[in-house]
Amino acid sequence: SCRYSASGMRRLLPTLAVHLPPCPTPAATPPATAAGVNVETVLHHIERAISVGDVRRLGRAAHALLVKTALNHHTLLSNRLVELYATLNSPAASRAAFEDLPYRNAHSYNNLLAALSRGPATLPDALHLLDAMPASSRNVVSYNTVISALARHGRQREALCVFARLARDRCLGPEVAVDRFAVVSVASACAGMGAVRPLREMHGAVVVSGVEVTVIMANAMVDAYSKAGRVEDARTLFNQMSIRDTVSWTSMIAGYCRAKRIDEAVRVFHMMPEQDTIAWTALISGHEQNGEEDAALELFRQMLVQGMAPTPFALVSSLGACAKLGLVIRGKEVHGFMLRRCIGSDPFNIFIHNALIDMYSKCGDMATAMLVFARMPERDFISWNSMVTGFSHNGQGKQSLAVFKRMLEAEVQPTYVTFLAVLTACSHAGLVSDGRQILLNQ
Repeated sequence: SCRYSASGMRRLLPTLAVHLPPCPTPAATPPATAAGVNVETVLHHIERAISVGDVRRLGRAAHALLVKTALNHHTLLSNRLVELYATLNSPAASRAAFEDLPYRNAHSYNNLLAALSRGPATLPDALHLLDAMPASSRNVVSYNTVISALARHGRQREALCVFARLARDRCLGPEVAVDRFAVVSVASACAGMGAVRPLREMHGAVVVSGVEVTVIMANAMVDAYSKAGRVEDARTLFNQMSIRDTVSWTSMIAGYCRAKRIDEAVRVFHMMPEQDTIAWTALISGHEQNGEEDAALELFRQMLVQGMAPTPFALVSSLGACAKLGLVIRGKEVHGFMLRRCIGSDPFNIFIHNALIDMYSKCGDMATAMLVFARMPERDFISWNSMVTGFSHNGQGKQSLAVFKRMLEAEVQPTYVTFLAVLTACSHAGLVSDGRQILLNQ
């Protein structure tokens, strides 16, 4: 049989896939070669397709070649093919490659689980596969894949249920409940739900097992405790950490701010070996959200004096403080700073622009608010709502109604806030017929 070099094989893959005859009866033990094609060569092209995302050319050609030469019965090659389609977010193709496998091991099932867990539409299939797969193939990776996917797609309750199953699966051994990936995913789910009991159960399992707690694991649990309203538990764990990074400190600052314990947040901030922009942002946002707008603006000023580049969230918080205090001059200073530094030139600027519109509207400067709105490269429903509400609150009913009509023309779906604002504007401006027409059209 002839052999091909790797470069020659790459050029011939599509032709071979079409013209090579299929092997009618695959051997019980897959051969190292078939129809002159070397297993290592095909594996190289599958792995190259995975690395460069070239499913259309190398990936599909390699798949067709496997089928033609009966190498699709080679477990290693077919497993890599399932992984290829999983990497490229093609669950149907992953399933087809999986079904071609004559022998399926844990790696086979986990690759298909990864493919089915990538999108919300196929998550039910992933859960079904987790139930249906043989116990001998179901391992910690299987559970972690599904737990992470559920938490990532906002299905925290189901993620906690799967974690409970993981903890009860005695055939995997007692260490499964404290796998670091499961800890991070479950902590994320608990943080999203504010669930304390499963968080404490998991934390207890970590302590009992004696497993080494990484910074990432500890940070995830600190964040979850603080978001669940258990800031003292978060602080206890924080104090036990031998190594802390920026995320550790910032999680505690945010936790104290969330608990309205601003003095404690400030104390933790000053304990930091080095304050970075994230920590400054957390403290500024915490003060602004807790009604301490003057302090938030002073912190923002200190941040700039120290040469820190403000994050978008720090800018939004400072603009929010100006809006609440009605300090249009301070707001314009922040706006001017942004213009001088060319801040807001990338996709995050929609949040900053919305904050600018809100600030100018609440300070009564609708002309500048409209100018900011007109110059926005893109707008969301918050942008439109802010303009409709701003004109309404400033007694400019006709302008509010005009923006509302433009919103409908732009095919942006109004919210109840929009309707409340525009109907209020119509009422104050004596536009009764316009208000009635709006109600009739909805």
